[in-house]
Amino acid sequence: MSVVAIAGNVSDSGFPSLQKGAILFGFNRMTMAELREQIAGLAVEERLDLAALIAHLNRADDPEYQSTLDQRAADICLHYLLLVVVSRLDA
Repeated sequence: MSVVAIAGNVSDSGFPSLQKGAILFGFNRMTMAELREQIAGLAVEERLDLAALIAHLNRADDPEYQSTLDQRAADICLHYLLLVVVSRLDA
């Protein structure tokens, strides 16, 4: 069964605008027309988050993409750590 869940109150979803409501699309239960209708009913910000999620899922098995994500995450962590150290030196 192919199901994508976009659930409300998921703090680590990475898609904050989708936390407002819960939408469950069971692709084996909905026609494309029904799916399009449901998506059309989303707010613009929610549709953009859904598009970002789909783009991410489409590349999730790509080792080069995963490597890029890992490097970006490491860069963010390093940047945050440097900000903490500098702020403590200034205090």
